[in-house]
Amino acid sequence: MTKMSAAKYFLMILFSTFLILESNATNSNLKEIKTFSVYSSCSENDCTIYLNYLGKTKIFDDKPGIHKIEKIDDSLYQIIYSCGNPCSNNVFINTKGLEDWTDKLVARKENCLIEYNLEDKKFIARTVFSHSPKVILKLDNRAHDSAIPIWFYSKNSHFENNTLVINIKQKFGSDKNFKFVNPCGFSK
Repeated sequence: MTKMSAAKYFLMILFSTFLILESNATNSNLKEIKTFSVYSSCSENDCTIYLNYLGKTKIFDDKPGIHKIEKIDDSLYQIIYSCGNPCSNNVFINTKGLEDWTDKLVARKENCLIEYNLEDKKFIARTVFSHSPKVILKLDNRAHDSAIPIWFYSKNSHFENNTLVINIKQKFGSDKNFKFVNPCGFSK
């Protein structure tokens, strides 16, 4: 058996320590994911939304209102609040306790959000919790003025696999269809 040099021995110990620490970090992340949930409990007159994280439950919202909770993945939930037909607000909540609110949501696929800015007449794409939106479509004044109001965009826009389809219904003339492949591919 050959003798191991001190440098090789040190590297072996350093690498083993790294593997143990990495394993503990991975197990910790798995534990966080397994113990994160968002749920509601409703009575006849009201609903309370709860966040359960690492065995601790806290009230997220106990105001009256209609809502729907969707689990996007093990570390992200979406709560859709109805503020009247067709109005809605959306909040995304992750295991870090971060919240990302939007009332301009047109379409969503996984972590990719498509929003419409009414004042600027722009459709933007961004990932949840990203602060770097990308303008994917800007309507000119004529297209904007002849379009059916904004709340119809969310009913007429959707993803087909990785392609976003925005259908802008027109009051007069033919509808306008726009397609964007992987609109949120720029920011991960």
